Amino acid sequence: MSAHGQRARLICSVLLSALAISCGSPVDPGSPIKAVPSDAVVPTSEPALTSSSLAPAPEVPPAPRLPPAPRLPAPRPPAPEVPPAPEVPPAPRPPPAPTPVPTPTSAPPRPGAPYDIAAIDVVGGPADAFWSSVDDRCGNTRGRKCLTIIVGQTVVDNDLVEGCLVDSISYDRPLGPPEIPEEEKKLQRGTKVTVVFRCPPDTTPPPDPARSGR
Repeated sequence: MSAHGQRARLICSVLLSALAISCGSPVDPGSPIKAVPSDAVVPTSEPALTSSSLAPAPEVPPAPRLPPAPRLPAPRPPAPEVPPAPEVPPAPRPPPAPTPVPTPTSAPPRPGAPYDIAAIDVVGGPADAFWSSVDDRCGNTRGRKCLTIIVGQTVVDNDLVEGCLVDSISYDRPLGPPEIPEEEKKLQRGTKVTVVFRCPPDTTPPPDPARSGR
């Protein structure tokens, strides 16, 4: 009989003996089932497991330590508020351009009028010298026609003590003719000659002798 069968049989005998004792029935000595003392040790085919027969559990390695989290940089302070730029007042408008003064144009030469009167060059001289030059060119005749004399506004000069001087002389037509040298040019007959005298205070220039009848 195998060890497993013997073990099963022994267990059954133990159970029957215990049942008979609890019920008060003696066990038949001739019975194949024998009483088993209570302190009997039931043999087993398998060795008992003890703490010394168990293999030690493998050591579990400790979990790797995680590196510390990197430190975050400190937050930057907020940028200071830039104050708004002051408003620049608009540039003043430039003053309006002055109205151009029309440049007086020289009158065209009179058709057929000859250039035969010498220029009167007595600026800075006495007033009488101007009238004498006009007399030399046109004659001392009343209502002469060779030149038209216009006396401009007299310039008052406080530094003059007596007598008037010729301040400026201008012509309404240029000297000519244009094809000859400048030093040989003359006045055309009928040219308007404007003369301005410079006189002391409360002094009037001498009049045109041809008009005054002198």
